[in-house]
Amino acid sequence: MQVDVKVDFNVPKISDHIDKGIASANKELIPILTNYARSNHRYNDRTGNLTQSTVTRDISKGLQLYASANYGQYVHQGHGTWISDPWLENTIKENEQLIRDTYSKHIADELRRM
Repeated sequence: MQVDVKVDFNVPKISDHIDKGIASANKELIPILTNYARSNHRYNDRTGNLTQSTVTRDISKGLQLYASANYGQYVHQGHGTWISDPWLENTIKENEQLIRDTYSKHIADELRRM
């Protein structure tokens, strides 16, 4: 004779809560990082196109900071006589602690809701 006991706590996967925390942090970080990148660069933006093309977007499990202007890579990496201005990388480096703290806070908040 055998008796089976099945236990189902109906607990959502932890990864679902972590993903929700990341998405929540992204909502907070996107405008902050975009504004920082647009305001902190060395290049002379005569038309405003490069600055306006600099955006931060939500990607799976993180953020992506990029400039969609077709000449942005030449400004960022340098080209010919242009001195590089890695304003996108600098934005991440200079806001690293804010990024870490924001992700930690939002993920912890989501895990507490479990």
